[in-house]
Amino acid sequence: MVDRPAAAEGGRGYRAAPLSSESLSSGRVALRIFIDRGCVEAYINNGEQVMSSFSYPVEGPGKSILLAERGTMEIESLTVHRLRGIGLS
Repeated sequence: MVDRPAAAEGGRGYRAAPLSSESLSSGRVALRIFIDRGCVEAYINNGEQVMSSFSYPVEGPGKSILLAERGTMEIESLTVHRLRGIGLS
């Protein structure tokens, strides 16, 4: 789910990517999430579902949160890659 309550001050709610019964029965979800100054892209279970969302940059540090909407969540592995800027302001 991509939460968008402050998207352009428009309060557009959130977007969800429903998974198949087969995917849900495994009890595991693989996520690849790419975040930059202008967009967020999430690839769920190697492309079973894909979500893209434009984000509006704000001053100061940003944050991303992973949370379970129902039940609990255990993160088995998390890798963060920090990319260098390309020199644009």
